[in-house]
Amino acid sequence: MMKKSIVLLLLAVAYASQNSAIAAPRDSLWDQAKASVNEYRGKVNNALSSALINGYTSLSQKADSLIESIILNGTAVISGAYDEYMSEYQSVKQAAEDAGTDVTDCVDTYEELITNVGPENLDGLVQCVQDLVEPVVSYISGASNNLVQHYSSTVYQYEKSLLTCGPSNDNCLSNIVYTLIQGNARVEGQIANDLTRDLSLFGSNESRLNVCGQKYVSINEGKGNSLVEAFRSCVEAQSG
Repeated sequence: MMKKSIVLLLLAVAYASQNSAIAAPRDSLWDQAKASVNEYRGKVNNALSSALINGYTSLSQKADSLIESIILNGTAVISGAYDEYMSEYQSVKQAAEDAGTDVTDCVDTYEELITNVGPENLDGLVQCVQDLVEPVVSYISGASNNLVQHYSSTVYQYEKSLLTCGPSNDNCLSNIVYTLIQGNARVEGQIANDLTRDLSLFGSNESRLNVCGQKYVSINEGKGNSLVEAFRSCVEAQSG
């Protein structure tokens, strides 16, 4: 009898558990839609935060470092070349004077021109870079703001749609849930792709900054050496 009672009790418990599981209420479409929107909002916020910190802030630091490097390296190269052609100029001048050649006209014609080449190109380099600073800052700021605004807008649209549907419109809520199945699966990758695109497009600004350094380094060396050679020819003409 005891065994029969235990079996009947176990059967009763199993039946009650089965019926309890069947009867347990599932989340309503309203709850599912709210959860989907909240999940989307969280993924967007986290992905945007990562993009701003690891992407755009890093890009801004890279731009600052590049600008500083171009100016410092360009200054060093221009100054080094300047010292070399000024030394050559002084050697030609001194040799002519030691030989008793009057090179006053040559000095009057070329000394100021040669002396000014270095400072002029240093100024040109700095000005060229400074002219590009604002576009660089504007690009980074604009790209980051556009990304944030775009995805914040999508979050707002889903929130607005949820409120428009209301708790009772199952068809409307089903559309939100279905759409966000894909949206939640893709949004982090989409933000990462947009960030990659913006970082890639920054390369054009990087190239323009590098051109500043290359341009004025080249002008300085070419013009300085050319003027020294012109001075040498002038001196040789005076010697003859």
